[in-house]
Amino acid sequence: MIRFENVTFRYPAADRAAVADLQLTIREGETILLTGPSGCGKSTLTRLVNGIIPHVQTGTLEGDVFIRNIALNNMPLHEICRTVGSVFQDPRSQFFTTTMEDELVFGCENIGVASDVIGFRMNRLIGEFHLNHLCKRSVFHMSSGERQRITVAAAHMMEPDVYVLDEPAANMDRESIAALAEMLKMLKSQGKTILIAEHRFDYLEDIMDRVVFMEAGRVVHTDTRVTRTLGPASIKVSKPFRSKSLQLCNVSFGYRRRKPILWNINLVVVSGDVIGLVGVNGSGKSTLVKGLCGLLKEQSGQIRLDGQLLSANVRMRRMHLVMQDCDYQLFTTSVEHELRLANEAQTDLQQRIEQVLRQMDLLQYRERHPMTLSCGQKQRLAIATALMQDVDVLIFDEPTSGMDGEHIRQFIHILQEQADSGRILFIISHDGEFLRQICTKTVILERGNLTVISGG
Repeated sequence: MIRFENVTFRYPAADRAAVADLQLTIREGETILLTGPSGCGKSTLTRLVNGIIPHVQTGTLEGDVFIRNIALNNMPLHEICRTVGSVFQDPRSQFFTTTMEDELVFGCENIGVASDVIGFRMNRLIGEFHLNHLCKRSVFHMSSGERQRITVAAAHMMEPDVYVLDEPAANMDRESIAALAEMLKMLKSQGKTILIAEHRFDYLEDIMDRVVFMEAGRVVHTDTRVTRTLGPASIKVSKPFRSKSLQLCNVSFGYRRRKPILWNINLVVVSGDVIGLVGVNGSGKSTLVKGLCGLLKEQSGQIRLDGQLLSANVRMRRMHLVMQDCDYQLFTTSVEHELRLANEAQTDLQQRIEQVLRQMDLLQYRERHPMTLSCGQKQRLAIATALMQDVDVLIFDEPTSGMDGEHIRQFIHILQEQADSGRILFIISHDGEFLRQICTKTVILERGNLTVISGG
């Protein structure tokens, strides 16, 4: 079905090939999990299958990729799109319209599918994917997990033979992941060929036929099973000598003049606390952290640090948010310059940069342009820039979505160090295993309210 013959690809200005000497055959109807460390070449392999490379992404390509013995180099991109459906890591990067219904029909309309067929497919998918509550909603007002469900549904609308998914579950809650797993099972039962690049793969245990392990651009092993561990069974966070207290008193957050998404929120946390924020997609987690760090002004209530009232502008200086889409937070032409930006006044700056780059396993990329990094590497760079900040509160929105197991283990120890130093940490994540390793409290958001429980 899909065959790689001596495939090597190097991105422009990259110091090494993203994939090298790939020899891989994927049989028709197989479900393949692609996994390995961040930057190992998983996403590049998916782009070779869906035609992004070489038709959109430039670089140096050697060798051939075949689908049913047809070389993709000889196939125009619009023909590849009929055969291969794609779900990217960031769903916003493949949206062309503003509402769910328009997004579902867009691809079919572009290839001339009859309107009655489009209507039938859309009604069927809305039911299968349980998307009725998203009808008429703008994609800009959906959570990341909701957007991802739309992209999977839009790919299925085209009814391709091959599906390529790049970390589709990275920002989904358990309910959305369960819906995705059911959809993949249905596609598998229809004989579709499915490639999934993932770090988070528990939900694929009963779906995948084969695991392809990659490292440094090469396939190093294939197997029929995979395991994942996070290292230490538990990590205790010791409290610093001087404790600070952050209080939210009857706070409500919302957008413009609409009804608040979160209302009458009361929460007290202290230095050394690591707060896990959990809830289904659309429950208000991202709204809460945007409000905390001052990107969203509270509609009512007060936020105080050690009794001092903090305005939105002051919160932007005292807190730092690592956003879910880290591309919005990378501005310069090299990894090292990202850590220098706005930090020139720090003493021992060079030593601090070296330490943080080493902590985040980025030292070898210090001269690379951030946009040439893999998604996981860019994510670690955004975290590295946060570690450089002189702030009281660090906030992470889905920080492990692009991390492999080893980097998650390293990140857990870094979070422990930050908590021990006296900072307050908030972490949005759907990865319950990760949160149990590090959190001192868990905040559950549901229907505009929150519940606090002790422990991870």
